[in-house]
Amino acid sequence: MKKLFTPAIAALSITACLSLLIYACKRPTEGIDLIVKTDALSKSPTLIEYVNANPAGTPMPSSMSVTVTDPLGVVQTDDGGKIFTAFSGLLPLSLSRFSTPSVSTPVSFTIAPKVPTGFVPVINTVNITSDTAATHTIIPLVEYAHPASGTSATVKNTALTAGTSALTTVSLPANGTTEACTITIPAGTQMKDKNGAVINAATLSSSIVYLGTTAPAAYNSFPGGFNPQNVIGTDGKAIAGSVTFITAGYISMNLLAGTTAVKSFSKPITVNMEINSTLINPLTGVKVKVGDVIPVWSYDETAGQWKYESTATVIKNTNGNLAANISVTHLTGWSLDWYSTACSSSLSVTVSIPGLNGSIDDYVVFLASANDQYLGGLFSDNSWSHTVSLFNGFKGVIANLPAGLGNVKVVVYAKKGDPTSKATESAMFSPCSKGSISLSFPAPVLPDMIKAHISTVAKCTSKQIVAYPTSWITISDVTVPTTVTTTNAHMVNGVIDVKLISGHSYSMSTSYNGRTFGSGVFKIDKTTNISIPAGTGLSGTAVYNTATQVLNVNAVFTLSKCG
Repeated sequence: MKKLFTPAIAALSITACLSLLIYACKRPTEGIDLIVKTDALSKSPTLIEYVNANPAGTPMPSSMSVTVTDPLGVVQTDDGGKIFTAFSGLLPLSLSRFSTPSVSTPVSFTIAPKVPTGFVPVINTVNITSDTAATHTIIPLVEYAHPASGTSATVKNTALTAGTSALTTVSLPANGTTEACTITIPAGTQMKDKNGAVINAATLSSSIVYLGTTAPAAYNSFPGGFNPQNVIGTDGKAIAGSVTFITAGYISMNLLAGTTAVKSFSKPITVNMEINSTLINPLTGVKVKVGDVIPVWSYDETAGQWKYESTATVIKNTNGNLAANISVTHLTGWSLDWYSTACSSSLSVTVSIPGLNGSIDDYVVFLASANDQYLGGLFSDNSWSHTVSLFNGFKGVIANLPAGLGNVKVVVYAKKGDPTSKATESAMFSPCSKGSISLSFPAPVLPDMIKAHISTVAKCTSKQIVAYPTSWITISDVTVPTTVTTTNAHMVNGVIDVKLISGHSYSMSTSYNGRTFGSGVFKIDKTTNISIPAGTGLSGTAVYNTATQVLNVNAVFTLSKCG
């Protein structure tokens, strides 16, 4: 905040000294609140939201440090800082005001949270292509103890003799999926560290996660998403631009010999990965069968880089299920993925919703495989979680279309990641030659909505300063405590317009200047003036204007350090 307020104070003090000499410039700001608007300090507001891939699992910690690797040095927090922390899973980012991101010259950087013990490490690449649009991206984290539907996890301890393993088998049973996975370590296999030295340890701890292809939760947990930028191809060279994967399964293995991370082996270990029998091979357009060949990729979970390793042929395993064997010589993530680079075409998408007056919020429109795997989103942002407000006649664009993955479709969901909320989908089509597509679905039955105009200010307790924050605000519908729903919206200079449900109860929170501020619970309707109780520093009032039919919400939180 020092960079934010000090110039404003200095400028006003100098002006006051020159024009108010009769007061000897003792306190030129006495009785005056210095007003600071913050929208000019940054561009491209981006909210990263880390969540447990299993909603019933362990919640995100109150704070989690995040490493941002930014070659251009333009990524910052929403208040201009460089210390990156996710509060309750939320990491608000922005670009410096001098940045000029575009589709042709995106700003790319990686983010890696220091995940809590028991979670799989993850690194993601963020690509920002606009200096105005606010983007919200959800990144699921996989917990070993509570794997989400469609994924399987285990932690197993086995004995070593001076760093050498006996014949060891680790099995991951199916969990909400028909697929299972088995890892076999041959007898006499030595565990090696990052320098290739044998680790002289007596125990081996294996933490393993398998992501299948039968549930959205598994798709959503795929590391880095299905449009990676950092990919080494079949020729050992980096593939220019983005790549699109259609996956047949992914496995993450983290092994500790004693307390030292295992990075390689003296003998290859074998992963027998079962394959969903209903999975469509994008190259043939029919279900996967024995004899199909799928590329094998390794994923460096610390660098966020994919590397082509080999191919695997689909077989029937001893369980009689479709499977593929992967020979693993070094420890990273491993995946079976068909892949494609992008063609130069884009796809225009029109959505008709007959009978809809106004708009419906938080819908997801994306390009998908035959098995509903995400392949690309609207507005070239490559983000599964980017939601849109739809209206009758809505138009959008999907870019970075995959050139070699067969036919695809466009799907519309009312709730991201929820397969039961699919509103409509198109027929399968060839993406690079289609040009445009139209979809239609009936208007949903909507609850009684109230337009809320929220104004938020930050007041400094140590100086006479009032700031209008440009940041993210989280609005939680807590009407039913067991099914709380949240909306994250970006406010500019403290102002945001949202739609709330009359008769429902809400709470609000925002993270700013390295702290999180939240309100207590308040109920809204069209007749009552509302007092918003303070929870963790944020409070306010709300008054419904019958003439404009708008609920005017005024919220305030205090900052103890402003200069």
